[in-house]
Amino acid sequence: MRKRRIVVIAILFGFLNVTPVPASFLNVSTRVDIPQPALGQGVTSVIGGFIVGGDVGRKLLIRALGPSLAQFGLVPLADPVLNLYDASGTIIATNDNWMDSQEQEILDTGLAPNVPLESAILMVLPPGAYTAIVQGNSGRADIVPGSGTTLVEIYDISLTIGTGLDNISTRGAVQSVTDPMIVGFVIGNGDEDTVVIRGLGPSLKDLGLAGLSDPRLDLFDAEGNLLAGNDNWQDTQSAEIEATGLAPTELREPAILITLPRGSYTAVLSPAGTVAHGVALAEIYRL
Repeated sequence: MRKRRIVVIAILFGFLNVTPVPASFLNVSTRVDIPQPALGQGVTSVIGGFIVGGDVGRKLLIRALGPSLAQFGLVPLADPVLNLYDASGTIIATNDNWMDSQEQEILDTGLAPNVPLESAILMVLPPGAYTAIVQGNSGRADIVPGSGTTLVEIYDISLTIGTGLDNISTRGAVQSVTDPMIVGFVIGNGDEDTVVIRGLGPSLKDLGLAGLSDPRLDLFDAEGNLLAGNDNWQDTQSAEIEATGLAPTELREPAILITLPRGSYTAVLSPAGTVAHGVALAEIYRL
């Protein structure tokens, strides 16, 4: 009888040494109430700064909302205009009504604004620093230019995983406890990220602005739970914050140093003192 030969083929699976992808900001948004122009030029716009990190460009959608905020009981900025600048201060894109240009491309993202008067810019931006400025359309006679609540948002919709948004900041007016600056951000990709969040006010006088005299900063998770709060940065974590090199220059300015897992968060910048209005700057740094 013929013997059957059995051949055993062994396959060895090795473990791949994959470098974990670092956490990054996938989405950033800031809600600010732009007051009447009578309060001065320094508060009639929202100025959002951000850095595209890494060594490759990222595809970003930047939106400026206004009229659609009425559904939340807010008095909206009637006709927001969005301008985008590079690090040299050169304007690289502008939009008044989002359907005027890139309509189909913006629709394809699934993030198109709900109202034609709202603004959007879709661009691939190389690594570097950028500034998005939102103002009211001053060319319309039927509205008060520059007054109302607006929401500026930045979405990283790149198809590849990589280093995206870094070190974001927003400058605008804080008028009262009921009209704070609200900054939302999403941490994605990696497991966790350590951030420093600052709220500047008094130090803005060096820029010729009427800064919020005593800002307070509170951080909430996606369920609305308070994770951390600070009024004056030296009250807590002073040594740790100083070690980052990002300590505010004024004692009355708040800062929070915290490690956060992937998820959505909201930082609220409001007045803590008796003077309830002024210009404030909210900043989030990835360490």
